[in-house]
This record gives sequence, C-alpha cells and structure tokens, in this order.
Amino acid sequence: MKNRVFSDDEIKAALAEFKKMQIDGDLSFCPRCGEKRMRSVVTHNCLSRQADVYVCEVCGAEEAIYAMKGCPLPLDYWHYTGLMEMRQAPTDNPAAK
Repeated sequence: MKNRVFSDDEIKAALAEFKKMQIDGDLSFCPRCGEKRMRSVVTHNCLSRQADVYVCEVCGAEEAIYAMKGCPLPLDYWHYTGLMEMRQAPTDNPAAK
C-alpha cells in the first residue's frame, strides 16, 4: 500500500487549479496518466469521474470501466499527485506555466 502524502481534498484542490490552467490552454498533458495526448480544445477531452478536471480519452474510458466495476484508481496514484509529491506540479509555481 502506498503511503499517503496528500488527502483526497488536497489533491482535488490542486486539480481544480490545474483545470483553470487547462481552460487557459496552458497545459497539454493528462493529469491522470501524464501523457501528452490531450486535445487542443480542452472541452473535447473527457471530464474525470473522480475530480473536476479534464483527462485524455484513454483515461476517460478507463475511468468508465473502473466506475462500472466499482473500483476507481485512487487519486494518489495519478501522475499529477506524483508531481505534487516532487513539488514539480504546475500549480506549485504558477510563474512556471
């Protein structure tokens, strides 16, 4: 089991800031998997079922399957949470967008 560094509320708050950056068009990677497969128009991506943020199509489909099975991927396993742990998340330093 992974040691928890951040609570789900802390992760969701950081992801809410990340979503603002997504809407501004500043970010092109998926916060869930870390891949650069986001569509250029952010609203053409998938809205996550776990947090109020956009994810790529692959992660959106995977979330739907996990939701159907009743076992979503915990937020602390998301790529973005790893960036938060290393203090390299875009929301850690807004000037570094």
